[in-house]
Amino acid sequence: MIRYYRPVKNSFMKMNDLLHRFLRKVYTLLFLHQWKEIIMPIDPGRINKILIIRNDNIGDVVCTTPFIENLRKAFPKAFLSILVCRLTEDVVQGNPDLDHVYVYDKSKHGRYQSVWVAWWKQYQVLQEIRREQFDLVLGVRLVFTVSQAWMAFYSRAKWRIGRIPGPKEKKFAFFYTHFIPVPDHPKHEIERTLDFLEPLDVKKGPARLFFPLTSEAEDHVSHFLEEKGLQEKHPLIGIHLTSRPEVGKTWADDRYADLLRTLKNRGDFDVVFSYGPDQTETAQRILQALNFPQPHFLSSDLKKFAAYARALDLLVTVDGGPMHIGAALGTPMVALFGKADLLEWAPWGEGHLVLGKGNACDNISVEDVLAALELQLERSKKNIRIQNPGVRSQNEAKTQNRI
Repeated sequence: MIRYYRPVKNSFMKMNDLLHRFLRKVYTLLFLHQWKEIIMPIDPGRINKILIIRNDNIGDVVCTTPFIENLRKAFPKAFLSILVCRLTEDVVQGNPDLDHVYVYDKSKHGRYQSVWVAWWKQYQVLQEIRREQFDLVLGVRLVFTVSQAWMAFYSRAKWRIGRIPGPKEKKFAFFYTHFIPVPDHPKHEIERTLDFLEPLDVKKGPARLFFPLTSEAEDHVSHFLEEKGLQEKHPLIGIHLTSRPEVGKTWADDRYADLLRTLKNRGDFDVVFSYGPDQTETAQRILQALNFPQPHFLSSDLKKFAAYARALDLLVTVDGGPMHIGAALGTPMVALFGKADLLEWAPWGEGHLVLGKGNACDNISVEDVLAALELQLERSKKNIRIQNPGVRSQNEAKTQNRI
């Protein structure tokens, strides 16, 4: 673990150091009520309350679930909590390793008309966290961000672990007490989260994804399949429409339509077209372009999507949150990748096929996807659903007994 580092200083760095010292003194007085914070070595034996802060995207939070399981095994009697944004609440709500889930709304997500209201609501959550008096806070992320580090600092936890800040953020380095370097080589996001175990002297255990299902969501999906006459149909393939705002992470609408037409003509398996609330208009355009009634499923929340993904024999989707949820349920996939690094973001576990051509999903043709589907279907004939070592089973989680 690295705590301090001393790069060669130029005038900018010297000014940054002065600002760092000034801000540190002001924030320490105002929020910690101390003249100087005394930073002690981490003592795992004195850690009774732990908070994980993971306030980014769906896939990032899914990839943090192996870290949560490892942390619970290392601290079986600790009060273990997590802070996430509203967008990702379903990923961790119901996780048996967690004692509490704190949730806040980001102003950019638009739940509240006023930014001030969103900030006030966030402040109330941070106040609740502060009152809990956590011993350890972990800002789990690939890089240092001021917003996440500030939340850790405001908790007043004795030990606060995060990534080493870059030159521009160094003035806020005091938000954390201990640092972990950013990896100097590509490795999967799951492995990057497990790096946070090192300063706690915790040995890494199995890295298994987990998504907590609910009976309500499973009943909803079961009713949908029964209504469409798909309850006992196998193989059942899901084509999920999703897109990311980043350039290169979308697949063209006409290709979804062409893929659905081609699969319809096959007739030796059944297909469901699925989409989330933010893709309703696009989904309707694709459905209207078809000359047949295509079964389609609106996954109105992540719990319902997870139950739907688990019911499938094969899922086709673009790189993103739904892909990682599918991986957490052990559903074999054909995943379309654009510019994302496969070493860092490929679906975790066995039984998946990843397609990538250059830096854009649109470089992948319908024929490419069909060829991958054929290969996956051949695999499924030999073994419909393998026990994936990268996935924690629902039954195991339900019957888990803490030490």
